[in-house]
Amino acid sequence: MLISPATAILAAIVLQTSGFGFLTGIPIVAACLIAGQVAYLAATLYVHRGDLSMQDDIDGDPGKRGHRHIDDENE
Repeated sequence: MLISPATAILAAIVLQTSGFGFLTGIPIVAACLIAGQVAYLAATLYVHRGDLSMQDDIDGDPGKRGHRHIDDENE
């Protein structure tokens, strides 16, 4: 949660010391924040790629973490 404000503050400081104006720096800071959020989303999808259940809904077979012997419990 603290990465986004830290990124915005750091980008604003770097842009200010480099001579960028306020209106020029806003799109750059916004692009940095968007890039950080996209990277977070990509990392989350990569880490949890085995836990997604879209494949279970399509073919009906359980995934890596599915319940294998559920038929024995129903009898």
